[in-house]
Amino acid sequence: MKKIRKIALVGVVLSALFSCEKDEPNILNTNANTDLDTSEVASKKAFFAGAVYAMNNSETNNLIYSYGRKKNGSLTLIDSISTGGLGTGPVNILAGSGADVVDPLSSNYSLILSPDNKFLFAVNAGSNEVSSFIVKKDFKLKRISKVSSGGVGPVSIAVNQNSVYVVNVNSGISTIIGYTYDNKGRLQRIPNSKRRLTGRSTALKFSPNGKFLISTELDTQRLQVFQTKANNSLSAKPVTFEYKTPQGRNVANPFGIYTFSSQGSQFLTVSEARIFNNDGALAPQTSSISTFKIKPNGRLATISLDVRVDNDNDDSQGGLASCWVVQNKLNQAFSINTVTSDISTLKINGKGQARLINPQAFVEEGFFLESGLTDVVAIKQYVYQLFSGAGSIVSLKTSLDGSLEEIDRDTDLNLAGGNQGITGF
Repeated sequence: MKKIRKIALVGVVLSALFSCEKDEPNILNTNANTDLDTSEVASKKAFFAGAVYAMNNSETNNLIYSYGRKKNGSLTLIDSISTGGLGTGPVNILAGSGADVVDPLSSNYSLILSPDNKFLFAVNAGSNEVSSFIVKKDFKLKRISKVSSGGVGPVSIAVNQNSVYVVNVNSGISTIIGYTYDNKGRLQRIPNSKRRLTGRSTALKFSPNGKFLISTELDTQRLQVFQTKANNSLSAKPVTFEYKTPQGRNVANPFGIYTFSSQGSQFLTVSEARIFNNDGALAPQTSSISTFKIKPNGRLATISLDVRVDNDNDDSQGGLASCWVVQNKLNQAFSINTVTSDISTLKINGKGQARLINPQAFVEEGFFLESGLTDVVAIKQYVYQLFSGAGSIVSLKTSLDGSLEEIDRDTDLNLAGGNQGITGF
């Protein structure tokens, strides 16, 4: 039986309400770089197939936690390191104190790896900075540089082979600014790279070929597509896609994005939260996924539009507040539905067409019920789901039918809440 969690409707209406609860953080480690495991971790190093990184977004010392990822998908905490900056803590970046918060930055990609997994980049939303790290051979991190984000409230980062762009939410009208990074991970501002959006961005993402940079605008119902240039700068103006609202449906509220390539073309997948109705009233509906083909001129051609992430024919019940979407090599897309504490699986074929295959691939029924599914990363056959309020990562194994099997839970982050950002390889 599907359940609507009222706490989610109050405190997780996420970016829509931008509300949160102030609490004292429970910092596990305040040192710049401290080994949390020694000989035991070293002996298990050979079994690590990769790594997962998560950020606690603490307002006193923003920390990134490094996990060794085993071949069976489980995680082992191996290290933590300070970004050298500040997060927001359990306070929403735009609203200050309020109701319970599970999404303090109201964004995707606050923590991201370079395409070759050699470097990691993190926002410091509380001190308006971006930090860069090198990924060492033992999967631990070494901080390389820290620079101003060029605005107020950096929340999302996009990275390609040699440039990084960050979005600052400012007072509601977001701006994008770019940096290059060298072979040591050092950041340097790209001259004249600042671009102004027309609304509040929640996510930045490059197309796989690096020719386009896409931003959401949650409040204007727009997607903005910039073309990239040889000197790493962006086109002066974006190509804009503006959603139309189908009869009987809420406005789209585009929140999460993912890009992929297939058959020589570039594609975009968007998760649409659909929190507000056409009159601006809060009335969450079943969320949706839409897919687009990115044309050579940057225009978005719709492929699958408003594919609901629940199939019970009741838009007031299932799959509420889809704010993240990720995909894996099996062409499965996972919609993270924060209000209903569940994950839906869709299949996306080589032409970019999307269809729902499992409306409740995973349902949280336990201790973390009211802690909020937020950031997520898909690595091979595994999905790693961050529960921001619980300071936990749940490891899930995918199946061909789209279901997700829980294999591990790790509670190592800031137990006071406010955690945001997860990535890995």
